[in-house]
Amino acid sequence: MRYRYQDLAFDAPDGLTDQSMIVLVDGERAALTLAREPLDRSLGAYVDAVIEELTASMSGYRLEARAGRLVAGRDAVVVAQCAILSDGRPVRQQQAFVDAGAQVLVITVTSPLEVGAAGHALLERVLASLELP
Repeated sequence: MRYRYQDLAFDAPDGLTDQSMIVLVDGERAALTLAREPLDRSLGAYVDAVIEELTASMSGYRLEARAGRLVAGRDAVVVAQCAILSDGRPVRQQQAFVDAGAQVLVITVTSPLEVGAAGHALLERVLASLELP
């Protein structure tokens, strides 16, 4: 399989699984990540498992909101959550889990707690422009 990304291309050996992740940062204000993961259960059950894992592993984890919606014509679950990083900094995450068939597209915006609405606006801008095959 031939892979292309920006100005590079290469042939991927057979048997490898694409676990690409896109990471974009805006200094200390926000980080945007997009990742694809296998979806071997319902989208709701997948999100439940992620929240359970974060609750167990992140200091000060708090789920603020969770809602189902359509994103790019696909079922999605969007969550807002807060936690404390290992260095003691509080952060807010906005995450969208988009059902892409055999995979889930996980779109995450992480920002310092005080940035607040900027992270939400960034996620909404990405979701509004998302195109899936």
